[in-house]
Amino acid sequence: MGAALFALSLALVVLGVSAASPLFASLGLAALVFTGLYESRQRSPVVDVVLFRSFVFSALLIAAFLNYLSTAALTPALSLLFQEEYGMTPQDAGMLLALQALAMAISAPLAGRLSDKTSPSTVSAGGAALLAASLFAYSHAALSSPSPHLLFLMGVGFAFFIVPNTTLILLSVPPARRGTASALVAEARVAGQSLSNAVAVNVLKSYSSLPSGVSALLLSAVAVATAVLSAARYIAMRL
Repeated sequence: MGAALFALSLALVVLGVSAASPLFASLGLAALVFTGLYESRQRSPVVDVVLFRSFVFSALLIAAFLNYLSTAALTPALSLLFQEEYGMTPQDAGMLLALQALAMAISAPLAGRLSDKTSPSTVSAGGAALLAASLFAYSHAALSSPSPHLLFLMGVGFAFFIVPNTTLILLSVPPARRGTASALVAEARVAGQSLSNAVAVNVLKSYSSLPSGVSALLLSAVAVATAVLSAARYIAMRL
């Protein structure tokens, strides 16, 4: 029952955002609240709302959600940009976008090692800042050049944010609850990616200056994610 309620809630929110319908979005948010209340009374909930009593856990999970919200729509949006603005074939556009995945594959192990030796919060905040800076630079450069080096930096920033952030999320809960926390990270990823693409659809329908508009919106979400992460670390140090 809880899974069905959560799926329905997310579907309504995504539909409301993509169709610019306040009614559906409001119904989805109300359904999410109802789902939380329903799950809090279950012995074996799908979403363990008790974990959200920890401010640090909640803030870090929100940061992960905002990170996925800010990046998931990049692939389809930039693919269209490369094909329509630069006349690339779908294969060439895909190869160029693969630079992000390559950067993530290279950077993720390095981010893990660095966060183990230093502070995961510092590494994660630095990754979010790098991603935000790359998005900001790309919003100005995309109209004149595909800027593959910036795509690579976006991948590096994503890896250096998400790897230590996930570590911090799992460390913020008791060992017996880490499986549940990991599942909530996955739910945050799905929700963020779904809403990211819904926002992109709305922007595509509403604005002609797609690259700058989308990049500015994504940059704002990453900046908020960085601020939330920093606030969580600041408060955690004083608890």
